[in-house]
Amino acid sequence: MKKIKIIIFLLFSPVSPLNIRFITQPNREIAYSVTQPSQSSGEVASSTPLLILNGFGVGQFHQERIVNSLSKSQSHSFSKIYTLDYLGQGDSWPLGVPPTTTLDSIGTSESESDLSYSVETWLKQVHEFITSTINSDADPDRKVVIAGNSLGGYIATILVERYPSLFSTLILFNATPIWGGVLAKSPLSSWDGVLPSPSKFERWIGKTLYNQIRNPSNVNTLMSECYSSPVAHESDGICAKIINAASHNGGHAAFSSILFSPGAVEGSRFYDNLLSSPHHRHIRVLGIYGRDDPWIDGRFSRRLFDSFKSSNLAEVRLVELSNVAHCPNHEAATACTTLISRFMRATPTLLEQQNEIFIDEAWGGKTTANEITDVKLPTLQKLFVEFLQRVAS
Repeated sequence: MKKIKIIIFLLFSPVSPLNIRFITQPNREIAYSVTQPSQSSGEVASSTPLLILNGFGVGQFHQERIVNSLSKSQSHSFSKIYTLDYLGQGDSWPLGVPPTTTLDSIGTSESESDLSYSVETWLKQVHEFITSTINSDADPDRKVVIAGNSLGGYIATILVERYPSLFSTLILFNATPIWGGVLAKSPLSSWDGVLPSPSKFERWIGKTLYNQIRNPSNVNTLMSECYSSPVAHESDGICAKIINAASHNGGHAAFSSILFSPGAVEGSRFYDNLLSSPHHRHIRVLGIYGRDDPWIDGRFSRRLFDSFKSSNLAEVRLVELSNVAHCPNHEAATACTTLISRFMRATPTLLEQQNEIFIDEAWGGKTTANEITDVKLPTLQKLFVEFLQRVAS
């Protein structure tokens, strides 16, 4: 019976693909999308744009459900909804990269020279996209709502920290508090991730691990960890889309660079004093976290939002979703849309009741939502979370 219900949802609730566009820059192409939400005649149009940032290893296709859901929402909270592929992921790549034939050829094309696939590169890319594309008409009063899942949440938080005047609202879906190449501090190499790599050693590590990670069996295994229910990602072929995006000629060089590139300067204090200056006082923060996340569990979200609540921000709210894991933006798009719409309307309560039930329109999954008002952690748990974050940053 459950499978029949899911099939019915898939037949009658199709998700439209995003309309991908490209920005051509010297030696590279950046892929993005812009969606205009539906609007009834006579309604006052919103002037607030929303930018949704991806997690690591996926493309804009991972935002199709939530963009579709938000664009059809009756709340009309946003003027336009933007998505973006980071350089070296999805459809954003250097131009003219030849096929990888030998280790010596990895990362050596002209368009890859002096390129680093670091979080600083992505921060710069997203900031430039906001200022030159989203705010291209230079409206001094327009502020962007920025949202991000996993790595996207990390990038979004640091952008708000650096450029508070650009933003009004930060929305986090299981944001990772940690980013930086796993080999960035390794004694095996002093390489900082700027291409080309100095020796075959770094290229061999990158190529070997990349081939393992993009292996279809391993992608399926990873997705089973990212989702509480396999049907949530199987129903729209996320694994196949990830594998296809990872087939680009520049993939080996990109992954090698990622492994050895450092994290952001602010990463070491992700739980300490972020968004705490007087310039951040107008910022509103909404967290929507999947409770079944095997990596970013409730201790991490509570520690982060405890820090936010200590920073005198305009508003800080945290909601946990049951039967949802690392990607609530995709696994529970309907619930996320409802919560975001209520938050943007500044409703006194985000939930009609604790344990409010949502049925996802895209695939039929059920989740219950609870707002977490007490984000304080016991001292030992707080110290444990901070220790893990600092060691890994």
